[in-house]
Amino acid sequence: SYSFCTLLDTWEMDSQTLQNDYDSDTASVISETKEIREVPEDYGSEDGVKFRVYKKRWLVLLVFSFCLAVNSGCWVTYAQITHEVGLYYSVSTTWVDALSMLFMFWFLVVNFPACIILEKYGLRTGTLIASSLTAIGALIRIAGTSHKSFAAVVIGQSLVALGQPFLLNSLPKVSAVWFPDNERALATVLGSASQMLGSALGFLIPPIFVENIGSSDTSATASDADGVFTTNIIFGGMGVASFLLCVLVVDKGPPSPPSLTAESPVIEHNTITHNVLILLKNPGVVLLCISVGLTLGVFNTLATVLNQLLTPYGYSNSESGALGAVSIVMGLLGSGFTGVVADSTHRYKTIYVSWMVVGTVAMFMFYICLAADRLIIIAVCSGLIGFFILPIVPLALELGAEMTFPLDESLPAGLMISSGQIFGIAFILFFQDLLDADQYKLVSFILAAVVCLATILGALIGGSKAPLYKRRLYELGGQSPHGGSVSSETDKLI
Repeated sequence: SYSFCTLLDTWEMDSQTLQNDYDSDTASVISETKEIREVPEDYGSEDGVKFRVYKKRWLVLLVFSFCLAVNSGCWVTYAQITHEVGLYYSVSTTWVDALSMLFMFWFLVVNFPACIILEKYGLRTGTLIASSLTAIGALIRIAGTSHKSFAAVVIGQSLVALGQPFLLNSLPKVSAVWFPDNERALATVLGSASQMLGSALGFLIPPIFVENIGSSDTSATASDADGVFTTNIIFGGMGVASFLLCVLVVDKGPPSPPSLTAESPVIEHNTITHNVLILLKNPGVVLLCISVGLTLGVFNTLATVLNQLLTPYGYSNSESGALGAVSIVMGLLGSGFTGVVADSTHRYKTIYVSWMVVGTVAMFMFYICLAADRLIIIAVCSGLIGFFILPIVPLALELGAEMTFPLDESLPAGLMISSGQIFGIAFILFFQDLLDADQYKLVSFILAAVVCLATILGALIGGSKAPLYKRRLYELGGQSPHGGSVSSETDKLI
């Protein structure tokens, strides 16, 4: 008992020391930029003097989004043609599912090195690394298809997966470096929407070229080789194009910062381990990471096993791919709507929890309606899931950047997405046994229950008060733009 109490006291002292160091670093950052707190009246306009935004920001976001879309399309390329790909390469569907799981595994391995590179060398270096890995990996997949080598496909898929952490961790960084505070949430959401768009392409393109031969067939058709090869050619070409566009367009940052926080330096003298410990000592950050991780894990699982959930009820590859695309297209619309609402209100937590509640209802509707000859109803459920759940991740990235300022935005993003990859791997491995046992309804029920749990955890962030919006309050300079104190403005952000 004495030893336990001593250990607990030590943990609390270490936690307080870390927090004091963090507060000291935050004060240092604020004091270094105190002289520029007086924001000019034309702040955020094209003609701003101190803080200027550039039209090129939209081109940079577009190219970055294209790179992320291509990477995401490669991730789910084989998810809708699992059975056919397994027959073509003479492997089980479990091995085909593993091609998607490679992205989750390699993200966990490369995540923190990617954060260090992004923080030290900037956006251009990170994006070039990601786009080059995507292009090379996609080309190797083409070679693997032409030689009917599953090992080459695994190598190519792994290289593409190695590039994903650089892109996903850069989402809030792109908006922070290039966009003013009234456009940051929208930029992050639009960038994340490109991941959904890429996944939609991954859902729709393969079934067009690969024949639906049915789960009872035991050999690949003559057209399978051409279909798989054509699919890989398309994504390989897009991978090369994304790399060339990155070389031509993406810069480290604009000549002049678009906002006060973009000009303020991040805490660089701490090691990444020290900064991670700071984040893990924050209960709000931990709750956010688990909540987002569960939600992202559910999305990753659905993207991997949706075809296996639907085909037993008589739905074809094209129909399951269309349902996945419906979810993602509605997610794109939801992302745009969410970005506008978040930028105009800055009530990140309220939006997060509200969207999760509706998403939970939609997931349970999907579970109840999962049956044969209910394509329209399932499509409606898929649309609701996409509209409300898919924007959750970019919204959480912005909330995490607010809560952890002035740490580099890529660090909390990496923690949240890593949590999602861990849960995704665990879910897929667990559900594969249930799918093999034909427990399709049970799988959909558990996925809905997980989203419900994530909603509850999200509601607990900050307890009865809003989490501390450090970045927002720093830009306000201790004074609400509507008058009044910072604390009163914080209360309005609940």
